[in-house]
Amino acid sequence: MLLENLARAIEGDLGDEDEIIVTGEHEANAGPWKKLAKRNGLELRYWHATTIEGSSNPYAVAHDVNTLLPLITENTRIVAITACSNILGSVVDVKSVVKQIRAKAAEKGAKKVEISVDCVAYAPHRKMDVRDWDVDYAVFSFYKVYGPHIAALYTRFSTLPNLTPLTHHFLSPLVDKISYKLMPGGPGYELPYGVTGVLEYLLSISPISGPTSSASLKDTASIYSDPETHTRLEATFAAIARYEHTLVKRLLEHLTSEKLAKRGVRIVGEETASERREPTISFVVVNGETGSAISGKDIVKVFDAKGNMGIRYGNFFAYTLVDSLEPKVDVNDGLVRISLVHYNTIEEVDQLIEVLDEALGPPHILPALRPFFIAGQINVKKFPLEKRLRAPQQDIEDTDGHRRNRANIHAIFDVSNASDPPDNTLSTTSETTPEIPRSRRNIRESKTGNTETVSILTMIRSTCVHPITFKDEDGPIHDIRYATSGLLVSTATPLSGD
Repeated sequence: MLLENLARAIEGDLGDEDEIIVTGEHEANAGPWKKLAKRNGLELRYWHATTIEGSSNPYAVAHDVNTLLPLITENTRIVAITACSNILGSVVDVKSVVKQIRAKAAEKGAKKVEISVDCVAYAPHRKMDVRDWDVDYAVFSFYKVYGPHIAALYTRFSTLPNLTPLTHHFLSPLVDKISYKLMPGGPGYELPYGVTGVLEYLLSISPISGPTSSASLKDTASIYSDPETHTRLEATFAAIARYEHTLVKRLLEHLTSEKLAKRGVRIVGEETASERREPTISFVVVNGETGSAISGKDIVKVFDAKGNMGIRYGNFFAYTLVDSLEPKVDVNDGLVRISLVHYNTIEEVDQLIEVLDEALGPPHILPALRPFFIAGQINVKKFPLEKRLRAPQQDIEDTDGHRRNRANIHAIFDVSNASDPPDNTLSTTSETTPEIPRSRRNIRESKTGNTETVSILTMIRSTCVHPITFKDEDGPIHDIRYATSGLLVSTATPLSGD
């Protein structure tokens, strides 16, 4: 909302030929400028993330300043960038980028260029320094920095005279030269008061000792200009960055391992734990050598069921960025994000990795299994196909708790403790572990007179992949394959006959 207010305030200071450049990431940063350009018929240009040089992963993308500079012309008026992508987790060298923007704009003869920086995903991990960066506007949210859900907007003081007041008309003459002109109404005082503990907390974890409580700190007006405070904060964020690097390294080493690469896991963003890599890590799961694509929702559901840790899926309001990825992913479902901060531990990362492996369901072979068998054929007339498929189409994780699904399964399979299966029925084999099929329902029918054998997928919590075979009476041998990660996948693949 703050950037929307800012865009409205800048609107009166725009020319007909002005151009706007955005990164097109989080919509809170890109949206206000896109709407501003549309309202005024201005040209809008995108600084897109591009594939990192030397990477074979098409999703390993980052923002390269060399693709930004060609977008700058003599008409460039506003450049809205991010200090860190909430998807890619890559830190932008804001100071260097701003310096190059201003140099290129001067070279092109641009009359006035203002730069806005989105620091929401940056602020929890690195110290912001708007003066050193030489930016005109910067915004971040306190809920990302261990505070209440309220945001803050920095404006360079020299920009204020040219901004249109958003406050009540009768107050405008009183506030034209101060930041209140960007406030369309009164603030919620309880929220600003709630952020006062953030500075105390950050100072309390600084390697440099000093006062931390409100009582021992200097008055609020002088705290932020106090060199000692800045030194201690710099030490805090340096320590945070060093520690978070260990978390990033552990997680990325696993996510980029050969095992997970074969499974189809692809990092979205930088794949290495470099100094510019924050612990915001996104990935997709595509078709791999040892398994099929998995939706982000299905991965996250496994974590939610555990109840002691949380990861999320979707586009995280960076719709344009996710939609621009190639090969295409489901913009609403296909991306999974893991967000770590300095109070997470290596042990928690290891627990996360363990659950992630369970969610991804990598194929593996278990020891010998107890025999079980199909107890007779199914009469098609009495048990129509529609009824057999009704329950598996639901999001069922445990058949024991769902009577309808249990009835369907028991109507087809009789899980027996018998030591030996009957003749011409289901038995385990030592065949090589198959690839997990992508579909949640893969049916093949082999009719024998008035009966047929049908394989059905249902959501059953399982940790094994093993093939089993059966033979219809006077019919072909089939292969049924079971998959992992809470899914029982059945496919009827003929080994002989038809």
